[in-house]
Amino acid sequence: MLADPQWQEFIALLSPAGNLAELSGLLAGPAATFPEAPAYLADLARLELALYRTGQEGSSLPAEVEQRTINPSLQLLHSSWSVLPALLGEDGGEPGPHPEMILVWRDPATGTPRAQAAAQEDLLALKLVAEGIEPRQAAALGELPVGAVLAALERATDKGILLAPPSRIRREAESFPLTAAVEPRFLSAGVFTLQWHITQVCDLHCKHCYDRSDRAPLPLARGLAVLDDLLAFCQSRHVRGQVSFSGGNPLLYPHFLRASPAPAGHPETGLLSGKP
Repeated sequence: MLADPQWQEFIALLSPAGNLAELSGLLAGPAATFPEAPAYLADLARLELALYRTGQEGSSLPAEVEQRTINPSLQLLHSSWSVLPALLGEDGGEPGPHPEMILVWRDPATGTPRAQAAAQEDLLALKLVAEGIEPRQAAALGELPVGAVLAALERATDKGILLAPPSRIRREAESFPLTAAVEPRFLSAGVFTLQWHITQVCDLHCKHCYDRSDRAPLPLARGLAVLDDLLAFCQSRHVRGQVSFSGGNPLLYPHFLRASPAPAGHPETGLLSGKP
């Protein structure tokens, strides 16, 4: 950024800084003294200082939490320049004079400091957890499917800015003892799948079909109640839900588009299958 003689002058200018916290303040003015110095240098210094402090923190993150909570290492920085986190990474980029909020946190899986521009979805997830707003309430206020709100919370958890309780769908330790040959991830489930025979109506004639009985179609209200029950179950067990639609031919169910998870405002992934 600076030629060697200018760099030496630049270092001399910064020498009065008694600690790292004072450094970004001194960096606020060098652009006038050194025209070649980038105008975003002060914001970049604040970001690097936040990353450094996050990496040096001695306190460990909680091993488990009882409810979804904000990562205690998380910081929210206000920057007058965009793309600064990318500038520090391999992606690079050219900062622009556009205000941006930056998330800085310690990754709960690796312990390494991370920085990323805050997306609207990230801020939504943080607001919901910080203020204790229920996903259904947020969905109603924003006229969004509940599934979209829950998906934002899940992605924030995957990213590590939120911490979530472990799955409560677990094998009994007495029946499945943990040994060197058994990894812990095999003793719990992060996803619960509901296989739902939603209709008997079918336009196919598969030889392997074992059930051609005729049944009345499931009323739409009952179908939506099933999805509500599934949502409540998954939330109480701290797992993600998905539905495997079966039948019959699920697409011939008269209310399929209303009962499938996304249009119905539920978080579960919809899968299609024929009769097993």
